[in-house]
Parts: sequence; structure tokens; C-alpha cells
Amino acid sequence: ASIGKESAKTRGKNVVFYHFMGQHEKFEERYPHDYEQFNGKDYEECPEHQRKILAAYDNATLYNDFVVNSIMDRYKEQDAVVFYFADHGLDLFDTDPNYFGHAKATEESQAQGKKIPFMIYVSPVFQELHPDKIEKMKSATNKAFCTDKFIYAVMDVAGYRFVNNNDVEKYSIFQ
Repeated sequence: ASIGKESAKTRGKNVVFYHFMGQHEKFEERYPHDYEQFNGKDYEECPEHQRKILAAYDNATLYNDFVVNSIMDRYKEQDAVVFYFADHGLDLFDTDPNYFGHAKATEESQAQGKKIPFMIYVSPVFQELHPDKIEKMKSATNKAFCTDKFIYAVMDVAGYRFVNNNDVEKYSIFQ
């Protein structure tokens, strides 16, 4: 994965979004051949029709982790925070031994689609400059969080407050 450089015009306080396919269906198309570490034999405890799919999903996850790590590495020398989350979860044979993909129209499958990873990386520079924000982040570790409130978390970390509007204080996971 290639991660772009910022231009002289964008240096300073910036928000950068990376959007990638990650572990969407057609898992075998989501990673280069070099990341093919898993194969069907690694899943002998699973039904045969699931093995290749599970292996491809885990290879896609391995590559996705590499990409996310590369992004974190890109910002490690800066006063930076990297938020990572998927856009949705998958039902990966969790509710039906013959189904994988986006959540189906069942309550159980939709619950699987709502389970997504959420991670925050803070650079050593950020940790040193903002110990109060680090403590707020640590205190939120086990809180339930819905990404529709993500903008408030970003505004909170960036230090923005709004006149006549306490939504950051009300909805940020760090409050």
C-alpha cells in the first residue's frame, strides 16, 4: 500500500481519511499474493465449504493489519492520532453455516454487522504533549461506541468546542 505525502499547503492541523476495501467480500481479491499465509488446511475443524473462505478472510485481515500499521508508522514522529474502524461487520458463518457477507435481515445477523473493530493509535509525540487526552482515551476503553458519534470524538481530541452547543461534551466517547 502506498501512503501519500502531505504538501506544503496542508502542513499543520489536518484530518486525513484513508478508505480501503479491507475485508469486504471477495476476500481473495483484498490482499497481494505475498500475504497468502492461510489456506483451507488451517481450518480442518470447520466444514469443508467454509475453509477456503475463512483462509481468504484471514489473509485479507493480515494484509489489512499491515496497511493500518503502515498508516500508524507514517505518523509516529508527528503530533498525531489515528482512528481506525471498519464501516460494518460481517456475518461470517456466525448465524448460518452456509452464509457469509453483509448482515441478513435477521436480528442475530444484524447484530454481527454492528460489531466492528475500533482502535486509536496515538503517537509518542501526542502522548507527551497531551497527557490529559490520553487519560480520557484510556477511561473510554470499555465504553460502548457507535460510529455515528465519531465526529464528536474527533472534535473532542482536536480540542474544538462550540458556542451554544454542547454536543461534543454530550456525545464524545471521551467525555
